[in-house]
Amino acid sequence: MIKVLSSQRSWLANVRDHVARPWWGMFLLAFTMISLKTPLQLCAQDYDHFRPLECVGDIPEELRIAASKKYAQELAALGDSAKGREGRARDNFLLQSNFVLDDMLLSGRVLFGDPVSEYITRVKNFILRDQPELQREIRIYLVKSPVVNAFATNSGILLVNMGLIAHLKTEAELAFVLCHEIQHYIHKHPINNYVNAENLKSNAKLLGLNTSDDYVAERNRYSRTLELDADASGFDLYSKSGYALSAAEGVFELLAYAEQPFDQMAWDASTWEWEYLRFPARFSTWPIEPIAIDEGDDDTLSTHPNIAKRRAVIANRIANATEDNGAVFMIGVDLFLDARKRCRFELCDLLLSNHCYEEAIYNCHLLQAEEPESHYLKKVTAQALYGLSTYKNARRFSEAHLDADDHQGELQQLIYFIEMGDGEFLNVVAVHEAWKTYLADTTDHELQAVAAALLEQLFQKHRSTTEWLAHEKPAAMPPRIDSLLETKMRWIQSRGDTTAVEVVEESENEEDDEGKEKDSDVENNFLEWALTDLFADDRFADAWAAQIDIAAQIDDETYHSAHQLREMTRRERLRGIHLGIDKIVLVQPIYKSVDRRDEIPVQYIASEASLETYKEILAEMATRNDVKYEFLENRNLEVGDVGQFNDVSTMLLWFGDHLNGSDDKIHLVNFRQDEANAIIERFGTKYFAWNALIQVTDRMDSWTRMSWLAVGCGIFPLLPLAIYKIAKPLKTTLLVTLVFDLERSEAIWEDYRILKANDQPAAVRSIMYDKFSQIH
Repeated sequence: MIKVLSSQRSWLANVRDHVARPWWGMFLLAFTMISLKTPLQLCAQDYDHFRPLECVGDIPEELRIAASKKYAQELAALGDSAKGREGRARDNFLLQSNFVLDDMLLSGRVLFGDPVSEYITRVKNFILRDQPELQREIRIYLVKSPVVNAFATNSGILLVNMGLIAHLKTEAELAFVLCHEIQHYIHKHPINNYVNAENLKSNAKLLGLNTSDDYVAERNRYSRTLELDADASGFDLYSKSGYALSAAEGVFELLAYAEQPFDQMAWDASTWEWEYLRFPARFSTWPIEPIAIDEGDDDTLSTHPNIAKRRAVIANRIANATEDNGAVFMIGVDLFLDARKRCRFELCDLLLSNHCYEEAIYNCHLLQAEEPESHYLKKVTAQALYGLSTYKNARRFSEAHLDADDHQGELQQLIYFIEMGDGEFLNVVAVHEAWKTYLADTTDHELQAVAAALLEQLFQKHRSTTEWLAHEKPAAMPPRIDSLLETKMRWIQSRGDTTAVEVVEESENEEDDEGKEKDSDVENNFLEWALTDLFADDRFADAWAAQIDIAAQIDDETYHSAHQLREMTRRERLRGIHLGIDKIVLVQPIYKSVDRRDEIPVQYIASEASLETYKEILAEMATRNDVKYEFLENRNLEVGDVGQFNDVSTMLLWFGDHLNGSDDKIHLVNFRQDEANAIIERFGTKYFAWNALIQVTDRMDSWTRMSWLAVGCGIFPLLPLAIYKIAKPLKTTLLVTLVFDLERSEAIWEDYRILKANDQPAAVRSIMYDKFSQIH
């Protein structure tokens, strides 16, 4: 692994709210996060209306066969080395790694056959041009992740994140990263690292590892040794490839700045200003903290050596080289730049999905230097502002907002700017950007939904604001605002409202909008003309008038707000529902059996076998309730079923985005609606469901065990019952069903059932019959 940087944010919190024990939700969260051929050429990409990459060509065999089969093949290859304690450790590693990797490959975030994957493959093949057998063994997959990382598996699969490609400066840097990962595979570092960790665990006392910190430190020391070995042997391979030796050092520069945006460019508030909207000086006059990198940080508890140590190893080898006549590009500059640009555009979507809204805005800002008129970049900016506004208005801003003190460089200025605005400010700016971008291209239905949601939000959260925003442009351009207090007084005096002066004086001491009150009409008066250009368009004026009509109906008992509708749905769920669905698509059902008493809790082989039984029950109960169904899976596909593979990927990402952006207080518009609409048309229904069955076997907790023992000892006739209770394993089964209306981009039913027993087919059939009865 070249480097691991985690920037993922938790989601699916609503699942945890519906289960009896906290670890249920955490397990389902962890699992769901996991279960998430043409010649290479410079394919034209429309960066004005950018479309994310998808898989192309034949589905590789390793994505079409069961993980249990791949595990059996690798286990057979071990032969006699699978015996003894070390052999069991290798067996355990192969079991877990094959199933976890399989979940990753089928998660919807892994690509094959696309232009970027094919380009990386060509670089790999060039490096290994004299080793055809190794060339075939190493397979490349591109991963939809913004993290700067690459990872080698024991089976020869190399996973390369889009974040890494986006940050590269030259093809030679990519070549060195690949050489590093290839060495991990050649020397079997993944499995050796696991076996070493298991040996340390078994012999901890003998080795003097008396605390968990001692164990972690020793385990990671070995891991760091493997990384330095991969750097050194990787450089040996790299030096024979023909790439410039000195270019390899650029990788460590890349790693040092991995947590920064791929470039630095000044950002200022004028980005969203226009003739009749000027921001106060307080929004833009903030000091920027220079980027400071400590390459020699303490790596005692890290799996990787610090950058200074790694850089020293390579610098020493470069210094000892007799000559350095290599090139930084071998496959081609244009192909490299195309691959990098695609990944940089992909980062916009990935950052949005992770709710890294300010980083998404800044990423768009960097890309607009090359594509200033890109509708896609303006759209992502509007979507990110929508996300920030939604969280701000829900008083949960900290969940989506970065802390300026934790960041450096030009991004910090943008964070300060967002931080200075209250909910009203963000909502108005977001409305302006979303509607301005949508009106420039009214065929964009995804952005139309965002623009409509922002306008509804403005009326729901800032009703008084809408009363002074709706008017024509002033006769003359308003003066630039340099002093907030001066502008407040000028605004008040222009209306002849002398009583309002008291409000100004009081507002200086009022608290911010994070759970407190203030007179935002006065505070944000510079927004007075912010939307006047939009009112010149009848479509915006009509949408505004419609919101006024809705506001007038709020007290009408026939009108229901979005929140009221969700509450009605919740109450219906408690007493049973009648969805009236005749056809539904069952997307990638999941079955997991977990025994927490075992060394490897997940029963991988049993889960794979039981999944087919679970699917048979789903099909049977749907048929008995006259519900037409289709399974949409990427398991066991034919070689040419790449269209279905992509459909599953789209749906898994759609589900993930929806669950990550929705709960009882927040409901975000799904940004993948166009892709979802295409799938609706293909299947002839807008209803899609995700089903999961999780069975967990556990031992009784120590407190309950001691209580039963005390009862048995205190009341002797109850001792046999106490022993039985203590010895009997606890079995719990969770059955989850989520039904989505893709057309309306919402979950219309969430059903969670918990059985205090194992997954007896009769009980599962009964529950699923009831579920499909309510669905129909």
